[in-house]
Amino acid sequence: MQISRFATGSSRRAVPSRCIPVMLLIVMMLLPGERVLAECSEEGWATAESLASPRTNDLVAAGADGIGGSGFGSDPGDDDGIGGSGYIPADESPDDGIGGSGLFGTITGFGSVCVNGGRVRYDDSVAVSIDAVSAAVGDLAVGQVIRINLETREDGVYAREIDVQHEVLGPITAAGGDGIDVMGQRVSLEYLADHARSEIEVGARVAVSGLRRSDGTVVASRIVPAPSTTPDLTRGVPMSVDESSFRIGGTLIAPLAFDPSQGSGLSGRSAPHQGGREIVQGSWNVELGRLEASRRGASPVASAHARQVDLEGYVERNEAGVLAVGGVAFSVGEGAATIRSGERVRVRGVREAAGETLRLRRVMRVAERPMFRALDPGVRPPQVLRPDLRGQRPHPPRPHRIRRPPPRNDRLPPRRPPPS
Repeated sequence: MQISRFATGSSRRAVPSRCIPVMLLIVMMLLPGERVLAECSEEGWATAESLASPRTNDLVAAGADGIGGSGFGSDPGDDDGIGGSGYIPADESPDDGIGGSGLFGTITGFGSVCVNGGRVRYDDSVAVSIDAVSAAVGDLAVGQVIRINLETREDGVYAREIDVQHEVLGPITAAGGDGIDVMGQRVSLEYLADHARSEIEVGARVAVSGLRRSDGTVVASRIVPAPSTTPDLTRGVPMSVDESSFRIGGTLIAPLAFDPSQGSGLSGRSAPHQGGREIVQGSWNVELGRLEASRRGASPVASAHARQVDLEGYVERNEAGVLAVGGVAFSVGEGAATIRSGERVRVRGVREAAGETLRLRRVMRVAERPMFRALDPGVRPPQVLRPDLRGQRPHPPRPHRIRRPPPRNDRLPPRRPPPS
């Protein structure tokens, strides 16, 4: 998923034609590492109905460049994009009574790019949060997993809310092989750069961004030291252990009774439900080896009322053949039988009515190794730095001294009388 920042304004001036080539060159120089044109391609997608075709299925596997999540479009020929998740194109209604569009995926870069047939922009009005705590645009970084709520304006599609969602945050309880355990939760580091692993030690508190496999393992796309002021947390589908505890992945949790009157208790979302993705915050008890919960709430990757969604995640399939990505179920046709449990994919879904199961529209397999190799964790959102002139008094203009040429002696010498 790649996102870009644009300043909005109503006043526009005509640009002289001779300035356009220079401006284009400057714009391209200010976009480090971005393939401005190449990343607006949509090769690798297949419709759910065509997945039964071996030729189409091969194209899906070969064309998955692994950049972010995915796009959403109504027609195969007009929904260019690279990663992230869905949006409502500018020429469509932003809300037909069901509720807009949602994105969920991994940030792979910043700059001016095509996203699913249009640009997903953000300005100073966007609300940014990290685990439901207010943050700033400058806190966004490559490798973070984010959920975006979108809105359509006259000049395009804009992000209304951006929420960075860590999958697990807490102390490292074990390390070895290609991964670590964070509060008992296994985290795979196999795709991260070597420098990210060298700073890891047991006991350190870390915040892990990544997606959860069907076996419960979190595949990390970014891992950073966690601030001491933040509570420990984990996200996922809870599984009951006994009357006094449950698990999310490998983390044992001493539960807190959920109070429906307080909503989610975290971000104002709906109450947790059986089988749904939740977030649990609390404090890790080293002696008892469990997370003692203080807050608990629902944390779906997409709203249950969204008209269209675009998600990145790992496929889960049950005995009945129901397909789910990130805990979100999709109704599929016979052609989707080629999609196996455990595959990393980008999916697009749409629902016609509130409460209806999402219908799978398109799917793309994601090649994990190329995607993670392209991530540069040091990339941050571009910011325009302007000098602060407040409190400075302007200097008076210096007097302009006119230099005059030296005087010229234009008088002729006196005439002498002619000799007599």
